[in-house]
Amino acid sequence: MSVASRAWAMRGRLGITAVVKATFRLVPDQVMEPAAPAPIVVADVARSASPLASLRRASECAPLLRRPEIILDAVACAPSGVPVEQMKVRLAVARGAEMRLSKELRILGDRTAIPNEIPGRPLAFDRIPIMYEGAFGGPAHPLNPAGVGGV
Repeated sequence: MSVASRAWAMRGRLGITAVVKATFRLVPDQVMEPAAPAPIVVADVARSASPLASLRRASECAPLLRRPEIILDAVACAPSGVPVEQMKVRLAVARGAEMRLSKELRILGDRTAIPNEIPGRPLAFDRIPIMYEGAFGGPAHPLNPAGVGGV
């Protein structure tokens, strides 16, 4: 486990933020396993120099967060290593029988987009990073300006 702290002041009140970070390895169809602790990220790290780039790592030393965060930094791996054009992945967090979080994504292989035409079939992949730059969007799409395929 990695730990850090940060003192801050807001509206004349002093506060301290404690950061406790656990790192886990995801195992297909099994409970995740503890992994060697990753260091605390003290400043944002972008994926590229582009002003639209998503973050590779976000600073974990924010002065105040109202709720805990879960950050997924992952690569989608085709089942059994056999290349696929698309697949679904899911991140779930449960406490006992209670599901606290369940998010599913459909992962597509890279496609060629021609303006005003339907994109071609996805290319098969065995591993592909899960990141905003690979998802639908583009500069004209406020929900994902870093994405691709939008005009």
